[in-house]
Order: sequence, then structure tokens, then C-alpha cells
Amino acid sequence: MKAVFEKVRALCADGAIDPETYIAGNMWALGPWAKANPRIGFQPNHLCGENALRRYHAYLGRISRRFRNAKHTANHAHTNAGALRTALLLGEMDVGEEFVAQYRMTRSTDLDKAIDRADPNPFWRQVHARTSPGYHVACSAFGTGAVVRELTFAQLRAAAAIADQYQHGLADRIGFREFTWTEFAKLIRRVIGPVAPRKSFDLEGVPGVLWH
Repeated sequence: MKAVFEKVRALCADGAIDPETYIAGNMWALGPWAKANPRIGFQPNHLCGENALRRYHAYLGRISRRFRNAKHTANHAHTNAGALRTALLLGEMDVGEEFVAQYRMTRSTDLDKAIDRADPNPFWRQVHARTSPGYHVACSAFGTGAVVRELTFAQLRAAAAIADQYQHGLADRIGFREFTWTEFAKLIRRVIGPVAPRKSFDLEGVPGVLWH
């Protein structure tokens, strides 16, 4: 057992992972399975390996979707520009997660449908549509010429977070000459595989599964 926790500690140190969150995420993902298999239950070695990392990233994805926590620093979050970047990132993650899940089930590239289903925050919608008041707030905060850059930045940050939800470290191994959600979704489907309609939303608690 000591050897296992030494491995976990080294993993968390190397990957800048919070140990408590890592363990909590694995226990959350394995909870239903452990209850269904009381003779085995939760074992320390469940914290090691690729499946453990996938469970951890699935847990982060769930937290992000439920509490809308963004991957941003505390310093940036407390500034006006940081709050606006957070809203753009959260809206982009909502849309990106829905688009990728949609493509994996149906190969649909209907972005408008994904936006309707994801229902991103009003600020994200207004900036993309260039309508008041959100777009003018963004222009005032970033400068009119920099709004497109901020949208691209939010898109790439969201894509990196979503990629790591599917497979640990995937964001570090992929790249695009020109990023689009369609090309990203195709890559995820190719790497992770397709998923049958509706089953992607009914796999909570299955060890090692990272579907949305």
C-alpha cells in the first residue's frame, strides 16, 4: 500500500495534480462499482495507471460542468478582463463538449444545433453574434481589434481541457494548422472511438470510462 501511495504522490507532483482531488475523483468514479462488488471494494492500486488518470479527468469535467469552474488563475479571475475571459471560456467549453459528443454519436457537424443544446451564457452568445451589450463590453475591455484573438484563445483553452477529459495528456499530443471544432471532433472520434446515441450519458460509475 505504501508503494502505491508513493507512486500517486510522484504522479501528482510530476503532473501538478492536487492529490486530494485526484483521490476524490477516483473514488467518485469507482463508487458505484465498489458498491456492486463489496468483496473487492476500493483498492489502493485503483489509483495507479491510465484508467486512474482518465477517471481523474472525467471528475474534473464533471466539476467543470456542474459548478462551471474555469481553468484560470486567481489573479486573472479577479480582474474585469479575467472575468470576461472566464465567461468566454465557460461558454466555449459548453459548446465544445456538446459539439464533440454530438459528432461522436452522429457525425453531425451542425454547430448551431450544438449551441442550442449547450445553451452557453449570454455574454458568449453576444460576443460571437457581435450584439449588445456583450460585444461592446468585450471591445471596451480588450480593444475591438483584439476580440477575435480572445475568442480564439478561449476556443483553444476549451479544446485543451476537453481533450484531457477524454484522455490524460491528449492535449499535449495533438495540434492543428487551423483549429475548428469539426476537425477537433474528428480527431477525438478517431482517437477515442465513436459512441452509440444516448449511451454516452449513461456510463457514470463505470471504471475507466471517459465518455461525456
